[in-house]
Amino acid sequence: MSYELPIGQGQLLSFRSHALNNVLGGWRLSLIANYQNGGFLGPFTGLCRLPAAGSCHLDYTPGFVGPVRINGAYGSGNPRTDSYINANAFQNAADYTYGTTPRHGAYGLRAPGGANENVALDKTFKLWKRTSLRLRADAFNVFNRTEFGGIITNYESPAFGRVTTQVGSPRQMQFEAYLNF
Repeated sequence: MSYELPIGQGQLLSFRSHALNNVLGGWRLSLIANYQNGGFLGPFTGLCRLPAAGSCHLDYTPGFVGPVRINGAYGSGNPRTDSYINANAFQNAADYTYGTTPRHGAYGLRAPGGANENVALDKTFKLWKRTSLRLRADAFNVFNRTEFGGIITNYESPAFGRVTTQVGSPRQMQFEAYLNF
């Protein structure tokens, strides 16, 4: 989305000074925003006592009561040590069975979602005849949001239910100037 700011001669906000209108007018603001839900988590795997099976899915714990998602939003608390999935909701499959949890989305559990906004501000100044100067400023991940990645779903791992990665980049800014002649 691109939007010319309503500042300058003949715009919503104009000034008596011709120089001020030229400097403050004609700026264009651009925005790219991306918002997404996290996909279903899985597969939830565990100890497998099935010859040549590779890995087996977990079973739901019979009679489990309580929240499966624990410790608040992904990344709250200490993501390095806090588990966000209640291990008591699962158990290893019985010997010689594959387990009863689905391939993805056991208990409706989802991975962390994401949000990212990139903003640009630019303007071209006419200097003389065929010469112009274009100024541009870009801000990527302008609100400096942290996006979390993988959640360990291997029941045998000591990190079961923990956030293990961060995706995306921190805020980055760049400034550009182009002289066209």
